[in-house]
Amino acid sequence: MSEIPNKIAVIEKAVRILEFMVDYPYGISLSELESGVQLNKSTIYRILFTLKDNGYIIQNPDDAKYRIGPRFLLYQSVFDETDLARAASPELRRLAASTGDICHLVIRDHCEGVYIDKVDPPESSGIAVRSRVGARVPLHCTSVGKVLLADLSEGEVDDIIAAAGLPARTPQTITDPLRLKRELDLVRRQGYAVDDLENEENVRCVAAPIRDHVGKVVAAVSSTGTILSVTSQTMPSIICEVRHCGEQISRSLGYRIK
Repeated sequence: MSEIPNKIAVIEKAVRILEFMVDYPYGISLSELESGVQLNKSTIYRILFTLKDNGYIIQNPDDAKYRIGPRFLLYQSVFDETDLARAASPELRRLAASTGDICHLVIRDHCEGVYIDKVDPPESSGIAVRSRVGARVPLHCTSVGKVLLADLSEGEVDDIIAAAGLPARTPQTITDPLRLKRELDLVRRQGYAVDDLENEENVRCVAAPIRDHVGKVVAAVSSTGTILSVTSQTMPSIICEVRHCGEQISRSLGYRIK
């Protein structure tokens, strides 16, 4: 009989901390972790320091809270079928084929969005978009960013505005906080967001939320086209297609559409 190896206590503690932090995507304090995982504060701090030093944990400089970082996406290729990128991939391809435009999958990393997938349409649309997997985008002037912001509390939105500002990317960019908040209210009510030449001139995007099994918005899916392909005539069908794509991916993550 082969010998059963001894468990490594510090790894077990690190796993316990990480699993507890999953339920706190907006951050958790050292004291809250101590109460939740029932470990010594100095032990928790040393583990967090090591994870942070290697890029797996992020600490907010404003409130000192810790949260799991996007570096874990490096291991997405070994996740199972419930992994976000795997679940989204076929739907993204279907969306690109149906709209004829470029489609993106984006998550939020504090004050920015991060592209984690990009699918070009089967036939080139001729659109040149400055996007690639791993690239970052502002939240206030992109359709995906508005979808991600709309799921946050007003206080969290205020924190992001304070940290990142509302820089004008084009003449159409929303740079007034009150106007942006009104836009986010509209996004919540209608279930999708539009970037109307706000991030890149001559480029329009439509985005919809992707929700996990408890209904939290974990990502956004979008279709990006030009002013020639995304018009007042085509916009209704594109909105329908993008929302359907977001719902299908959400279902695959365990979300039940009401």
